[in-house]
Amino acid sequence: MTTHITKKARVNEINALQKLADGLTQHAATAPTVVLAGVTLKPSDVVAKLQARLVQAKAVSTAAAAWHGAVKNALAAAGQIKPLLATAKQALLAAYASQLGVLGDFGLTPRKKAVISPATRTAAALKAKATRAARGTTGHVQKAAIKAPVTITPATATPVKSTNAAPTVAPASGASAPPTTTPASAPPAPASPPPPAAHS
Repeated sequence: MTTHITKKARVNEINALQKLADGLTQHAATAPTVVLAGVTLKPSDVVAKLQARLVQAKAVSTAAAAWHGAVKNALAAAGQIKPLLATAKQALLAAYASQLGVLGDFGLTPRKKAVISPATRTAAALKAKATRAARGTTGHVQKAAIKAPVTITPATATPVKSTNAAPTVAPASGASAPPTTTPASAPPAPASPPPPAAHS
């Protein structure tokens, strides 16, 4: 933001100086003289000083544009080289992990293993446990113990009619049905003999 404002102010200054110099040159015959620190300056003298300042201002603008371009290119190049630097450092650290002197030749130092205090480990474990409880997270053993209830309804057997039954033959037209025979009733049982007479 500051760079943008500075650039705009510089452009405005150059435009203003150029307008003033052009006007004094165009109206040099009628423009008044200027007295500065006891010295009288004709319009042509003022124009000469304005032109000198314009040369300086324009040179700064050109240099600023070149500088901003160089900075932009440098930032892009730095971003492109980062992956190579990281890969090279990792390879060197792995190759010379136990050789501190050799790593020093490359300007590298071995990575220090982070030391975690018991209090930090305990706090982390408690936090993880509380987080799992809040989220309802369970392990694979607890998940395996959860079974969805299933209700099985027994199927109702439907009787199937046999296809082997003898076909029913309808009597021919005009034929009489065979007579129905009624079985004879059983003969009556014989009567019981009279009891013998009693002797006096």
